[in-house]
Amino acid sequence: IEYELVNSKDKKIEGGIIGWNEKMADETGKDNSYTLEIEMPTYGNEKTEWYIDSKGEVALKIGDIIYGKKTEEMEKDETPGDITDGGKQNGSEEKPYKIRSIEDLVAFSKEVNEKGMKDKYIELEKSLDFEKESSYVDSKTKEYGDINKDGKVDELKEELLSGEGFTPIGNGSSKFVSCSFDGKNNMIANIYILRNGNKQTSALFGFINNASTIKNLEITGDISSNWMAAGIVVEAYNNSMIENCINRANVTGVTMVAGICADLRNSHVKECENYSNIDILRSDWEYGGAGGIVGHCANEASVKNCTNNGKVSGNYVIGGICGTLEEGNIYKCENIANIGLIGKKGCGGIVGYVKRSINKIENCENCGNINVEDNSSTEGVGGIVGIIRSSGWYEEIKLDIINCCNLGNINADAGSAAGIVGIQGTICKKNELNIYNCYNAGKITGNKRAEIISTIAKSNNTETITNIENTYYAIDSGNKEIYSGTYEGNVTELTYNDMKLQSFVDRLNEYVEKNENLVKWSYVSNGYPRL
Repeated sequence: IEYELVNSKDKKIEGGIIGWNEKMADETGKDNSYTLEIEMPTYGNEKTEWYIDSKGEVALKIGDIIYGKKTEEMEKDETPGDITDGGKQNGSEEKPYKIRSIEDLVAFSKEVNEKGMKDKYIELEKSLDFEKESSYVDSKTKEYGDINKDGKVDELKEELLSGEGFTPIGNGSSKFVSCSFDGKNNMIANIYILRNGNKQTSALFGFINNASTIKNLEITGDISSNWMAAGIVVEAYNNSMIENCINRANVTGVTMVAGICADLRNSHVKECENYSNIDILRSDWEYGGAGGIVGHCANEASVKNCTNNGKVSGNYVIGGICGTLEEGNIYKCENIANIGLIGKKGCGGIVGYVKRSINKIENCENCGNINVEDNSSTEGVGGIVGIIRSSGWYEEIKLDIINCCNLGNINADAGSAAGIVGIQGTICKKNELNIYNCYNAGKITGNKRAEIISTIAKSNNTETITNIENTYYAIDSGNKEIYSGTYEGNVTELTYNDMKLQSFVDRLNEYVEKNENLVKWSYVSNGYPRL
């Protein structure tokens, strides 16, 4: 959608603004003016502007980001706390439950957690803001009890913005089953969740199961936990789907932490974005991790067409898209944000740690810089993947990295650092790594560095296979192709200028045209090829 700035004829009025789109008037010959019965928000020192698209729909731009569509004032919720809308809605696909106020959202959470919900459809009818009076029917009501678990009952708004804050929807695997939640491209703003109890998780949704769907939703706020945490969903299992969701809430947690979904198993995330900071404090499990999109991806799970724009940092495994990958696929994803590791294990621009089974990373780009502070426990750091290694000698690992690139610079004072993979390790029966049609243009600095793979470890107990084909690196991006170990295939050295030529794009696309499911590279004037 193309947005046009409301021109200088706009003027502020009480309760909103009046916008006049002159270009539309010229084309249609009609008077296209709009009265917006909504407040002009304030976001610190960021510049805020209203935009109107060619259909007359309104969006808010904060700084350089179009923050979400704003429409004319919705009808008032006449049945707050009743998602059946006075019995009119039964949760079927034809008559979905309706959420029109904060009271409805609180009641929805309470019903799911206490009674469970199965085979139901739910729709968010308007954008809601936990800090705005207009999102409540009665922000001072006390009828919802001690939501924030501080031992007393305060007004509803106070309950939701203090103590533990909002209660995540779905507190167990049997609570939200085979259901669909459609945000209808609306936003839930300024959500606040703080969970410090034993293994308490934090996100808008706690657990979704058995082909449940969360889609078309954007959230902002602060979410933290002493256990797993995410922006949208903590745990998604058994063919569930998270689609077209945007996280702008800062997320802090332990073991598995992410912008969209902390623990994704046999389920899928697609067309999602993260814009906020993701921070993992530690991990109490071997397969934990933090990612801009997903913390842990397993059991034939997939992440497709997703972008991370928020900084991912902390004290365990970190990936721009996914923290730990074990039996999953990452397809057409891009990390733009910087990554910072201060602790053990490793990190990667796309995936931090590949642990077991068959995995594929395809058509992915890392543009974010990676910085690892001096710490002797740090192991592998890579522009695409940090570490490929299991924790059991009986396990087998296969990873295909196909049609990917790293453009981010890597600074690693400790550990093995490289443009594509940090370490291909052992502690497994078999470790097979295939790198096809990839390139690294990022600069690598550190004590143990290389352009493609820093370390290929060997063990008499591990069958190690490393194949590299049609893969390139820029001269002086590191200091050698392989720090230790051997591989089969070809790696080509080019200058930075060579990589900016159309001829290099053509070489990459020759491989693409011979293989299925690969995205063609595009020429960028005075830049590197992009997908």
